Amino acid sequence: MGAAISSALQVADTADPENLRWFIAQPAEGGSEKGDSVPAGSVSIETRSSVKSLSKHPTHYYKDGDVAFIVEDSVFRVHRSILEAQSNAMKDLYSIGEVHGKEDKVFDGVIAVRLNDSSKDFSNVLDIIYRRFPTSANRTTSSDEETTSSISPSDILHRLKLGDLVGVMRVAWKYELEDITNEAASQLDRLLPLATPQDIPKLDIYKADPGLALAANVINLSRECNLPQFGPMAFYALATSEWTTDNFQALSSVFPILSAQMHLRLNAGRVALQKAIMEAVIKNQEPCATCSSFPWPDLAKTILHPLEILNREETVDEDETPRQTCGDCVQSAKNTKEKLLKEVLDKLPAIFKP
Repeated sequence: MGAAISSALQVADTADPENLRWFIAQPAEGGSEKGDSVPAGSVSIETRSSVKSLSKHPTHYYKDGDVAFIVEDSVFRVHRSILEAQSNAMKDLYSIGEVHGKEDKVFDGVIAVRLNDSSKDFSNVLDIIYRRFPTSANRTTSSDEETTSSISPSDILHRLKLGDLVGVMRVAWKYELEDITNEAASQLDRLLPLATPQDIPKLDIYKADPGLALAANVINLSRECNLPQFGPMAFYALATSEWTTDNFQALSSVFPILSAQMHLRLNAGRVALQKAIMEAVIKNQEPCATCSSFPWPDLAKTILHPLEILNREETVDEDETPRQTCGDCVQSAKNTKEKLLKEVLDKLPAIFKP
């Protein structure tokens, strides 16, 4: 679990009650800036010029908490016993954050550990944990603040936006919070599209903004959390997105989310998908023996958006003048589309392997 933490921190007291001053500390390797040797396993303290101001989290900063986490710009002060009841992996976080030294260098007697996570996602996870283990600890927030202590963890997950649910899943998986992981995975199975005909309409969740960013985050989720079933359709959504002035900003938001390797896989998958569709459609573009018509949707649209076009019931585009077709070729086209749709869906995991 050491990879889950980017650094350990000690806390220095401050006169400002709303903001805490933190001395960023990292495991010593070769010594201090002055060249003095530092014992292995100790913590070196940065100068005051590098001190960063952080804020107490408005909900999860408990006065009687015995461990603190720094996530982005927020400080979470929580209870070891409650977190350890959820996951043994949390103990590793504390051991990495332990500081051997004088206790007067620790803010309120609490060692703080920095986590490389989203503050919003971490807060959502704590919402679930603390609803499962009610505590009488006093928050720093006002007493009349609305609480959800009577809501079950499942209820909290149901109330999250899909993007937040993905974030909770990643944090829960990372810290081996098994109960939350199972509940979040169950809801994702219901909400995210899988490579099946009945789930093609769910692709709408990946359209426009912020759907494309969601697709990129789902790709990362599928790799990080061993959920390969969600990757192909998320890849497909990005691969078939058209660059227009309307969605340029949404598409641009994808670049920093995916790694360079994932961008290469996305482009390779796009080419492989278009090639497979073109070969399949051209192979079946033969005139009907009865009426000599070509009862097939627009070829260009089929190549650009194969699943959506092949999943449509009609054999002629709504924007086009209906072709003169007979019953035999219409039924033949329908059968061919169903066959090709199944072939494409079966190939997606191989074409877009995360």
